[in-house]
Amino acid sequence: MVTWVLWGLIIAMLAWMGYNYLRIRRAAKIVDNAEFESLIRTGQLIDLRDPADFHRKHILGARNI
Repeated sequence: MVTWVLWGLIIAMLAWMGYNYLRIRRAAKIVDNAEFESLIRTGQLIDLRDPADFHRKHILGARNI
């Protein structure tokens, strides 16, 4: 009985991780450095860090929200 519960928990965890992976893939586009470098000129980069961290160092042209 305990074995079935453990297997159920493992399967549930894997399903949850898969669901979150797919959800994040739809919400954000992950790009490599070369593609980022070409895309940064055509859009606006939004930095969501704390204002103190943003003022310490940020990418030129980024905006802090």
